[in-house]
Amino acid sequence: MDTLNCSNVMELANEVKEHLNTGKKKFTARPFNRFAPENSVWWITPGSEWPAYKYGKYMFRRDKDIINIGLNIEKGYGKELSGIVSNKAIMNDEWIWHEFMESGLRGKLDKTFGTLVQKNIIDINVFISFGVFNEVKKDTKRFDEVLPNQITYILKENTFKVQNKDQPIIAQEFEILKQAESFQEIFNMISKINKLNYFWIDLFVGVPFKINNNGELDIYKLDNQVLSVLEKWVKGTS
Repeated sequence: MDTLNCSNVMELANEVKEHLNTGKKKFTARPFNRFAPENSVWWITPGSEWPAYKYGKYMFRRDKDIINIGLNIEKGYGKELSGIVSNKAIMNDEWIWHEFMESGLRGKLDKTFGTLVQKNIIDINVFISFGVFNEVKKDTKRFDEVLPNQITYILKENTFKVQNKDQPIIAQEFEILKQAESFQEIFNMISKINKLNYFWIDLFVGVPFKINNNGELDIYKLDNQVLSVLEKWVKGTS
């Protein structure tokens, strides 16, 4: 596992943002918990809007001395919930989820994330969190408390394996996802879930790195191994 030289997630996210801003696009880095930003989950997205909802974005999530860096995509609610949830949470044609799911169904995501594995020569973490609209927490300081269910996978060079197969989940409609062995299978299964428009889905594919606060961050190495592989999906509209 490679090591990143940085003190905390906030420092790392802002260094990455400055690196990305050298081109024609302008990016914004934002924490999930602005009251304790140093090691909160952070996102980087084009433009200045709040990075939740429609955007594909780079995400940084720390767990002790490991930080996962990768891509975060969200699926919002359907129009059936208009007037019940915030209008910002209702999907329209601008949400990147639509294009992302279509690519997943065609098997294109398996190629993209396969490249991520090859560039890093390490197991990649895949997290799918989800919850029906009335189970989603809105007021919490911990990102991992927002959605009540999560299925995790390890993506190796030629294998795709669920890690928490025996852990019960509340939303039984998603139980079948534990049998998936590829992104294409995941999206095929998701597309067949009954009343899918009532569920929020949060997908994060992250490359793990160790954190060390000695030395300088090799931002060009991080760009080559992660950022450039995923940049196609860091946008808001298809």
